[in-house]
Amino acid sequence: MYVKCRTSNFRSVLFDSSKLNLGLGTEVTKLVLDFAFNILGYHKVYLRVLEYNKRAIRCYEKCGFIKEGKDREGAFIDGNYETDVYMAVLEDEYRKFSSLDLIKANNYTKPS
Repeated sequence: MYVKCRTSNFRSVLFDSSKLNLGLGTEVTKLVLDFAFNILGYHKVYLRVLEYNKRAIRCYEKCGFIKEGKDREGAFIDGNYETDVYMAVLEDEYRKFSSLDLIKANNYTKPS
């Protein structure tokens, strides 16, 4: 966490594979973002995720993160070099994204 510039690195891990596909990762990520932007007043939350972890990337995109770049073969895992994807969400993007999410959750339709 970098308080002075109001940014923070985010990481999450779900160790119990029986808990996959229940929306837990998405729910935890949304709660952390809500806390980061609405309570702590952060400007940016960023992360890095292994490129082959499609489930996590989908989760982060559902929560408003945007891909910013790659660290090609920057991680050495089980004898192989793997690529990381850098993702981030800015405060104004979060606000737009979370308000759209709220509209969808309430089945709100824009008046004509």
